Amino acid sequence: MSHALYYPTIEFQDEDVIKRSLLVWDGVFRIVPEGYAPSDSEEIREAEASGALHRIQISQREKADAADGFLTMYEEWRSPNNVRSWPAGLDSSTFTRLNFEKIDAKLQPLFEQLATAVDADGFYQIPEELAGGYMFFLANAIARTRNLELLTDSADQWVVGTYFHQDGDIPDNLYDEEAARQLCSLTVADLLPDSLQDVPFEKVLRYVEQHHGERTELRKALAGLQQQLVQCNSREHWEFLRTEFVKDMERAMRDYRKSMAFFGKRSLTAVLCAGVPATLGAAAIPGADLFSPMTISASLGIGALAALASRAPLSPKAALGSYLIEAPTSHVSHDRLHRKFKEFIDD
Repeated sequence: MSHALYYPTIEFQDEDVIKRSLLVWDGVFRIVPEGYAPSDSEEIREAEASGALHRIQISQREKADAADGFLTMYEEWRSPNNVRSWPAGLDSSTFTRLNFEKIDAKLQPLFEQLATAVDADGFYQIPEELAGGYMFFLANAIARTRNLELLTDSADQWVVGTYFHQDGDIPDNLYDEEAARQLCSLTVADLLPDSLQDVPFEKVLRYVEQHHGERTELRKALAGLQQQLVQCNSREHWEFLRTEFVKDMERAMRDYRKSMAFFGKRSLTAVLCAGVPATLGAAAIPGADLFSPMTISASLGIGALAALASRAPLSPKAALGSYLIEAPTSHVSHDRLHRKFKEFIDD
């Protein structure tokens, strides 16, 4: 996929992250309600005018898809036989107000019932965990409809978004090595520049135009590796993956890193992380610990974050990426993400 959808906020929280994102994807989208004027910097406005950043207004189909997914999970959560979690950790004030224009008609009766108030601007005051859940279902519906990757710059939001991307199919006990499927993190290290604060958007956009091939090959290799991880179910398949697809990824990363010379001498220490549901054939390797990060090449690591409750086969759309880009000072690691996932579920 050549474009990404930024979530969960309208305004970009870190311009450096958006610059890094444009070094991977051809453009970045965000959800902007009709009539809302984002509080953007001049550089963000210029990047938007250039066509690198795009606004999305939600379609009726996307609202309906989000409502269907949310209602299905909400009813399962309320069921006495429920095995899925609805964590209480969605406590950001970002998720306390929902405009009725973002909500499908079939959801309005439920939200009117759950709302503590409706303000003068037509925003429902919804319990935070429910509003947050719905917004992530909405982001997923838009990403699937428009063939976009999901992208965030917050590890906390990545954990929550990845949870809802898997329809909450996570048991309270994350540690189940016998589970048929696992939710994993695939971490790509030493790929993106550590800082672009002194690089104007204009130069970033010039790089995007001049190095289209390297970025395309990197995305293709990453997508291929993710798809193979979804399908991997034996030691033999795992060895094939390491031999063929990991080598493809390493080749693409070498070419990509060379293209970074465009920006002069810079440290490549920022991290790109993807959430991938997988059978994780590494389980067939004697002594392998699913929940400890495994190095699969010099700059690639993978490990399980949580067991998946369902035993149903993974569909092709399961490989749809949910990506996290963070600055090197954030120390993104599998262990840190696993701890955040556990804290989120335990909340």
